[in-house]
Amino acid sequence: MSKPPVRERMNVLQSFKRSLKDYHQNAVVQAEIAKTLIDHFLTTSQRENYSHVLEFGCATGHLSEQLISRLKIDAFTANDLIEESQQYIAPKLNQLTSNWRFIAGAIEEIDLPENLDLVASSSTVQWVFDTATLLEKLTGMLAPNGWLALSSFTDNHFTELQVMGSKAKAPRYTNVEDWPPLMPHNVAIKHIHTEEIKIHFPTVRAMLSHLRQTGVNGNAGQAWGRQKLLEFESVYEKQFKDDEGIFLTYAPIYIIAQKQS
Repeated sequence: MSKPPVRERMNVLQSFKRSLKDYHQNAVVQAEIAKTLIDHFLTTSQRENYSHVLEFGCATGHLSEQLISRLKIDAFTANDLIEESQQYIAPKLNQLTSNWRFIAGAIEEIDLPENLDLVASSSTVQWVFDTATLLEKLTGMLAPNGWLALSSFTDNHFTELQVMGSKAKAPRYTNVEDWPPLMPHNVAIKHIHTEEIKIHFPTVRAMLSHLRQTGVNGNAGQAWGRQKLLEFESVYEKQFKDDEGIFLTYAPIYIIAQKQS
């Protein structure tokens, strides 16, 4: 499997590690996306009982809580690139189940359990360097008729930042038409759709703080000087402000797929 440049991975790892203590309370959109993903998964799969579920990119547990509280799961495996994530999800998961474990490391590289009924991930796939190869790996770990429940982001994600020329974005955005060619031949997409979620802030500085506190500026590069920051704030406010304040647009995509027996 192709690996991302070392600097790119380290930037992402350090950015998310710095944001962990603030992530859960600030990642309100990610929490909403995780809930929506499970809403669509339950409607599509029409199934509640699972022997073994894997979640990758668990972070502080938004999707973990949705999975364990809304599905009947015998064994749950959580994964994240950042080892410290375990201390954030442990208190939540211990209240919900006694049969869970945590595996740290890049999902592309770690060994995974076999005969999984479901592999789920929310707001993580966009950070994966080689999506098609990862999907092959995950499919190989699925039991016959096992499910994939994933959310990522489209090219419309953070359009405001793109207009501003910011590099605070993930490297691999995907649209609806991108997913069928990415899927292994023995996996059928059962549901796919996109939406846009506009969130508001009182100031541009508050919006930038939100990006830092949720770790999504992992590829933003070096910090700005004062003058550049003031210029950015001025231009952003002129272009992306409405009656509710400064806005930023999230553009999630939801993919529910099933391995064929």
